[in-house]
Amino acid sequence: MGSDVKDRQIGRTVQSKIGAKEEYDETPDKIAMPKTEYNPIKIASMEKETTGEARERAKWQYYYGQLKTLLKTDPVFKILRPKVIGPLDKPISVPLHGTNKVDEINVILQMLDDMGICPDAFDGDELLSCSLEQLKDAANEFVEIMIMLVGKANTPEDKIGTPSGSLCKHPAGSLPLRLG
Repeated sequence: MGSDVKDRQIGRTVQSKIGAKEEYDETPDKIAMPKTEYNPIKIASMEKETTGEARERAKWQYYYGQLKTLLKTDPVFKILRPKVIGPLDKPISVPLHGTNKVDEINVILQMLDDMGICPDAFDGDELLSCSLEQLKDAANEFVEIMIMLVGKANTPEDKIGTPSGSLCKHPAGSLPLRLG
């Protein structure tokens, strides 16, 4: 009982998720610094879990967090206020950039729609006040994160020139001709 009272006066002990006991000194004249003792049994069991699917799940959660951060902090996406309403499971097709603001806004809105992300009501004038570079940067960052999350779709440009992915049966110049 004496040590219990002493523990309450000096600090507290917290069991963390990785099996480490962290003691925090809560005296007012000192900054709370953790003193960590690791439990090797729990750490070894966690290392077994971080293979294969667990690593993929952790990678997906990281990039999903990056997507959420982009949608909340980017100036263009702040205006659009998009919401993820469906599962992110379709590969993204990389669009061509527009030559003006309206085309670039259409590209962004089409990408969001293709991925199952719905923009909230937004002010079009405010969106048009963004520069073309801001719109292109927002689209590029979105595409980079989505490629890491769901992969890149095969586009017709990717298939041209590959023998296995040709779009037609006959290579160019060898089409059968009918005479007569």
